[in-house]
Amino acid sequence: MKRIVVVAAALALAAATLSGQANNRLAELNKKIVGKWFTGDRKNYIEFGADGNCSTGRLQPNAAWRVENDKLSMWAKGQDFRCGSGTLTLKGPDTIVRDSGMGGDVEIFRRERKGTPAPKPAPNLPSLSYLSQHLGDYSYPFLERQPLASRLRTLLGAEYPRFRQNMEVSSPLEADNGILFTAGNAPHQGAVESALLLIDDRANLVEVMILHRGNAVRIWTEGRRAIQLPAAVSNILRNWPQNAVSEAINRLRSEGIQ
Repeated sequence: MKRIVVVAAALALAAATLSGQANNRLAELNKKIVGKWFTGDRKNYIEFGADGNCSTGRLQPNAAWRVENDKLSMWAKGQDFRCGSGTLTLKGPDTIVRDSGMGGDVEIFRRERKGTPAPKPAPNLPSLSYLSQHLGDYSYPFLERQPLASRLRTLLGAEYPRFRQNMEVSSPLEADNGILFTAGNAPHQGAVESALLLIDDRANLVEVMILHRGNAVRIWTEGRRAIQLPAAVSNILRNWPQNAVSEAINRLRSEGIQ
């Protein structure tokens, strides 16, 4: 009987220790994410309170918000967490990714910072509005046209030839809520040498992402704020090495790019 009591006490102590560790992990996470986070189109948000409560909002066709309240929780292992449906992953100090599984789209949320102005058109840069005429076209013709060609050369510098190589096999130019984008890869090297081109038509900004050797990601942007990623681009990035994508995003943040 005495041995049973000792074992039970040990199990209770172990359970209490694990519970305490889980609570500490949750508390540390909550400190990092308190605030409101929006998708690029501002049709979805997640809000985390300092007390551990959270809520999700989705903009309905009638312009009303459908809000669901929940409690922040974490998976038993790893750093993923939950508020409402789907799995949430903190990809950097200002980026949360929500994966709803079942082959659905991955959503990217950016932290809302009070007093941060909306991006303004880049000064002294020629307009790229003509690119809307190339929607549905493959990238080779319009990458050669000015002024996009010179802006890409200036932005990428020595990496411009690699970008062009990684765009040899490309998808048609698409648009989503004012963001134009196309993806490409070097011939027969889709998982090793790839690139993404994004153009914010309203802000007149260009952003490029390059995957090199299958394990290194770099991001170049003309502005001081990263372009909000369309859902289709987020899905493409799911196939890139996630650690490398996170490191690239964190490098931007360290340079003061929001």
